[in-house]
Amino acid sequence: MPNFTELLEQKYGSIRGAQTKLADDLKVNQSSVSNWIKGRNFPNPGLIKKMAVLFNVSEETVRIALSMPDNYI
Repeated sequence: MPNFTELLEQKYGSIRGAQTKLADDLKVNQSSVSNWIKGRNFPNPGLIKKMAVLFNVSEETVRIALSMPDNYI
């Protein structure tokens, strides 16, 4: 199962600029994406769904890649 950084690399080709591109695609701040990568907080269910579509994976795969706790949300 890929981690979140690997999903970003698969989608955007490299990690350089991937946070900015994902933030633009989701219409969120780059700092939000950075915080998700660092595990400081997690995206809301609507953003999880959008990321699943962008990455062409299931919502569960996104949750696992972000190391989200089972009881979150």
